[in-house]
Amino acid sequence: MNETFDIHELSAQSAAELGPLEQESGRVSDVPSTRTIRYYTQLGILSPPLRFEGRTAIYGRKHLAQLVAIKRLQIQGLSLREVQAELTGIDDGTLESLSHISINTVTNKDTVQRSRREFWTEAPAEISASPEREVEEQVVSDALRFDDNAALVLEGLSRHLTQSDRAAIEAAAGPLLKVLRTRNLVLDHKRRNP
Repeated sequence: MNETFDIHELSAQSAAELGPLEQESGRVSDVPSTRTIRYYTQLGILSPPLRFEGRTAIYGRKHLAQLVAIKRLQIQGLSLREVQAELTGIDDGTLESLSHISINTVTNKDTVQRSRREFWTEAPAEISASPEREVEEQVVSDALRFDDNAALVLEGLSRHLTQSDRAAIEAAAGPLLKVLRTRNLVLDHKRRNP
C-alpha cells in the first residue's frame, strides 16, 4: 500500500497512531501540529516531503514512522537534540521497530532518488534552540531591505511578517535610516557606483 498524506493528514494520522500519550512531564503534545512537522523538517529530524503538488507538500509512510518515532522518544524524556542524535543514521528496519509502523516503499522517481541518499545517514544541522523550549513555539526569522545599503534582520519572531507589518516597520525605520545617513554610516549608492 503506497499511502501518501498532505501535512494535515500526516498530523492526523500520526495522532491516531500515537493515541493518547502517557507522560509524566506533560510537555510533549499529543498531536504533532503542522507547525511542529515543519519545525522538525527545518531541524532535519524529519525528512523533506516526497514531492510537492502545487504548493501542497506530499509525505509518505516513512514520514509517518519518523514522526511517531520522534514523539515516542520525546515521551521517554529525550530532548530534541537527543532525538536527533538517536535517529541519525537509523535504518528503515530500526525505524519500523521504534515507531511500530511498517514502511512501504513508494517506487516513484522522487522516492528512489531520496532512498539513494538515505536521508538519516547524514548528520542534520545543529539544533540552535534550547532543548527545554516547547516545540510549538517555532522561532521565525525575516528580513526587510530598505535600499541597497540598509536591511533589517529580525530573529525570534512568532510569525512571518505581513505586508502591513512591513509597511509599519518601514515607516518607523525612516528616522533611523536618516541618522545612519547623516552620520555617514551607510554608503550613498551614488558615491559607491560613480
